[in-house]
Amino acid sequence: GIDRALPFALFLTFFCIISASTRIFKTFLCDAFVYDDGSPEDGFSQTYRSYLHDDYSLECSTGEYARSRNWAYALIALWPVGVPLLYSTMLAANRKSISEHAPNELSRSIGFLHRDYNPRFFWWEPIELLRKLSLTGVPLLIASSAELARVVLALLVTLLSLAVHVNLQPFKRSTDNKLCAFIQFSLTLIYLTVLILKVCEESGEVCEAFGAGSDSSGVFLFFTTFSTIALLTLLIMGLAQILYASSRTVPVLRLKETLMRPELSLLDKNGYHLFLSHIWRSGQDQVAVIKRQLQLCLPGVRIFLDVDDLLDISALETYIAKSAVVLIFLSRGYFCSTNCLREARSSKEGSKPLVLVHEADLSKGGIALEESRAECPDDLRSFVFDDRSVIQWFRIADFQRLSLKLIADGLLRGNSAYAHEPFDPLAKWLVFPGELSIEKLTLGLSLALHFSSFNPGAREVAEELMARLTWLELIDVEKTTPACIAREARNVPSQLRSANDAVSASTGPLLLYLNKVTFAGEDGVQLAQTVRAARAAGMRLVLFHENDEALGGGPFHWHFSTTPQDLISDGLFDDLAIEFVPMPHREVSLALAARTISTDLPAKQKRFWGIDSAKSWFSWTRKKREVQSTSREENLAPISDATNQGASALDGGNPERKSETI
Repeated sequence: GIDRALPFALFLTFFCIISASTRIFKTFLCDAFVYDDGSPEDGFSQTYRSYLHDDYSLECSTGEYARSRNWAYALIALWPVGVPLLYSTMLAANRKSISEHAPNELSRSIGFLHRDYNPRFFWWEPIELLRKLSLTGVPLLIASSAELARVVLALLVTLLSLAVHVNLQPFKRSTDNKLCAFIQFSLTLIYLTVLILKVCEESGEVCEAFGAGSDSSGVFLFFTTFSTIALLTLLIMGLAQILYASSRTVPVLRLKETLMRPELSLLDKNGYHLFLSHIWRSGQDQVAVIKRQLQLCLPGVRIFLDVDDLLDISALETYIAKSAVVLIFLSRGYFCSTNCLREARSSKEGSKPLVLVHEADLSKGGIALEESRAECPDDLRSFVFDDRSVIQWFRIADFQRLSLKLIADGLLRGNSAYAHEPFDPLAKWLVFPGELSIEKLTLGLSLALHFSSFNPGAREVAEELMARLTWLELIDVEKTTPACIAREARNVPSQLRSANDAVSASTGPLLLYLNKVTFAGEDGVQLAQTVRAARAAGMRLVLFHENDEALGGGPFHWHFSTTPQDLISDGLFDDLAIEFVPMPHREVSLALAARTISTDLPAKQKRFWGIDSAKSWFSWTRKKREVQSTSREENLAPISDATNQGASALDGGNPERKSETI
């Protein structure tokens, strides 16, 4: 029917417009030849006759050519003018549906015209067509005797296009914008080279002025060299993009017991495993990410997304009925949308399994969960929220991977094959190959994590880590002799590194736990002194940033106004802080924290753990005892002037501070 023929017809015109327009413009391209050299009576005045460039049997002064030219005028109105005008009209007519992400049949038919562009540049493709026509067809209207004018026109068009693309960047993907700019830049240099070649053909003196010699050989060499470099650069950029994309690709999800891919239930050709219910204004971009990522980690999954699959908005209930599971993306305004409410009510009527995904980032269209629950109509609130876990959506890769696994867990449980799987808040029955897990971080030796009792919440989060990591020990630096801390941070690691890079449990980083009361009040002043002294002594700091509001968490930018300026200027926040978020994603936070803490150990020692032979183990033990014996003797010796300076810094200049040994 016409519904299927229209997209094909439009794509066919898009595919043919450049070649068809070029052929039309060639109708006006005639080549002149000397027909008569003249005679002495007329002063040897030459007579010329012109013939069509593509068909020398057709003279351009005949009536037949005149008829062909008239047809060319009509075809210009149809192709190089009519088609871009048609595209512009169709895009303008569908402006609302495109900008509001409410696709209809016509907007889907012209999707190839606007899908790759940012929504505010949905009209860009007709402009791009005009650029192509200006480079391929319009120069043919210029007489062949004025070839320099053709090159100048192409050069000006390319320069203008380059400037516009660099400033506007109309494509959605940054890679496309960069590639387009690179192509325009390459075309600019190519046309510039052609211009110099033409000039060299006209005048050797001008060619020498360009530094290309008396002929065009130098220019040709430059063009060949540049073309090779440009092609190699393009190839390297393409390979880099492929490698980057592959590194960002989500691996295939597998069953933990068998390491096999989950089997998806068979559906009829119009059915879906998952229906993505969302509001366009605040949820469309992330829901599209969810679909793409799920298709990567669950090959063969069929997911309904309106921009890809909706043909008739009046048939929303039918699409819900054909879907096994419904995902509701809770973002700002979801329950204020008429169509979203239709989808939710249809899910309730069909008793569809629900997966709730929450956008919590208020700056990205998020909403507080309590506010979303309050917005939900009374007749839907119990069905949507009661006895359901809510999956928080993250943009950070490690956290997002867990969100995807939990979504896949809900999707698979909606199928009969996995409905019997016991509920697990971490969906441990599913695994990503190589996924980060705190349970896999086991070390052969103990490592200390220092914290300050003046840092509110630091002890609690450190104990939270220690409960999961048997190799971790905690040390409160405020109960430690300052001289001992200074010697630990400076002398002990260097001694132990000489002993096969082994360190004792009394060395390790200092934890700085960031919440809304960090560096506040008298405790904050004391904490700042401790941080300054630790940094002066060379002790590594690990930053944990609390996001859970129940534990005093909040946005990271808070800390730029509460942290002492000298610490910020000294680079306190140069290293990325580990985000601590509510459960179940807190498991990822703990795993990231454990991995970061363990990096305080030298590489040789990490490689030593778990694979040491008995000989190397006893050798290391003997050397460690020697180092510890030397350390005990040094503790009895007078403290050096440098150590006294470190102790004074750690004391914050307070001589009355109580000293205790570790």
